[in-house]
Amino acid sequence: SNQFFFTGSADRTIKCWDLASGKLKLTLTGHSHGVTGLATSERYPYLFSVGEDKSVLCWDLETNKVVRRYFGHLQSVHCVATHPQLDVLVTGSRDASVRVWDVRSKQ
Repeated sequence: SNQFFFTGSADRTIKCWDLASGKLKLTLTGHSHGVTGLATSERYPYLFSVGEDKSVLCWDLETNKVVRRYFGHLQSVHCVATHPQLDVLVTGSRDASVRVWDVRSKQ
């Protein structure tokens, strides 16, 4: 079971909260505009974030650093989902596109 949860905000930050105490554990910064969506991987220690800056970021939760950036959306990205068994990430953007990414690469 998860012992923490994540929130993304218009202030460009991602915050990690401890479920038991409700206290802030960590703040991640890497977006240049608001964070609009988050998803965690069931297969890897990854958090994926999307935002108004058109970016899709992959965070390694063991190092708390961005390890991959996925490029291709032309407008803000508003939704993100991972697949429970396959190494794919799906994102949806205001540019009316849905993209499927290979989690192991940048494509």
